[in-house]
Amino acid sequence: MRRSDWQLEDELSADYPDWFTFARQVNYDAAVKAWRQRHDDVVFDPRRTYGAVPICDDGCALRQWLVVTGPERGNIWLDHRADGRGLTPAWLPHHRRVTFPQWYHDWLQTLEDLPASP
Repeated sequence: MRRSDWQLEDELSADYPDWFTFARQVNYDAAVKAWRQRHDDVVFDPRRTYGAVPICDDGCALRQWLVVTGPERGNIWLDHRADGRGLTPAWLPHHRRVTFPQWYHDWLQTLEDLPASP
């Protein structure tokens, strides 16, 4: 994962077909279909998460990844590709970048704050 990954969704969205540039609806529909295929091929390419391990499943195909190689090694990234928000670095109120120890500490704090079961 790279810092530029979170900007990919914006770049792809900028190439979305403009309905007003098509003379016929069928041509626009074909352009949108081709754009969606190109979008999914890029966004969901498994190479985008090489060097990272999923450590938390947030449900609905949303995950948190620990990067284990490269310049982002040791940092946590959020995978919100399923809802169109892409891959983004995780953050906490007092940390612009979240390392695994910070993430784990925050997770433990969350567990302590849960009400006791009856």
